[in-house]
Amino acid sequence: VLTGGAGSANGITSDDFHTGVLDPLLWQVVDPQGDGTVELVGAGTPDAQLLLSVPAGTVHDPWKNSNTALRVMQPAADQDFEIEVKFESEPTQKYQIQGLLVEQDASNYLRFDVYSAGGSPKVFSAAFTNGSPTIYANDTIASGPTIYLRLARSGDQWTARYSDDGLSWVTAASFSHALTVSSVGVFAGN
Repeated sequence: VLTGGAGSANGITSDDFHTGVLDPLLWQVVDPQGDGTVELVGAGTPDAQLLLSVPAGTVHDPWKNSNTALRVMQPAADQDFEIEVKFESEPTQKYQIQGLLVEQDASNYLRFDVYSAGGSPKVFSAAFTNGSPTIYANDTIASGPTIYLRLARSGDQWTARYSDDGLSWVTAASFSHALTVSSVGVFAGN
């Protein structure tokens, strides 16, 4: 589930993907490597999910000078917002990543995610300016089958939180970073 505040007042529309159709007027699939898979599973049920898959052997990573992660993005207004996503999968293999992206453009964006370094999962947050990252969080967290990520913006202030139950939240990072927001979404990588 990707939620973005109340309705679409802030330019971000919530979606629980239960319709079984990825609305092309709302979502844009970005697949820089051309080998990712985007599916909707569980249509018409409360357990509907957006499934992003990337193959091993090719880098799909939002990192220095090149965001090659598979992502599903929607346009967003350049104003204050809070977005939240629930992942029902756990990165367990080395370099598996899942998270949120907030983009100005291909070289200027924020990422907030959970990844595996081959052991316990880590929560990670970074801001990219002209492709160059500033890391704000890279901390080990408890493993579990479900992880919620929440990213809030107030002016140039960003707060990244995570939760294992959607009720009790831990602040992973709080930082100031200027960004002219154009889109938000989720990504998967390796």
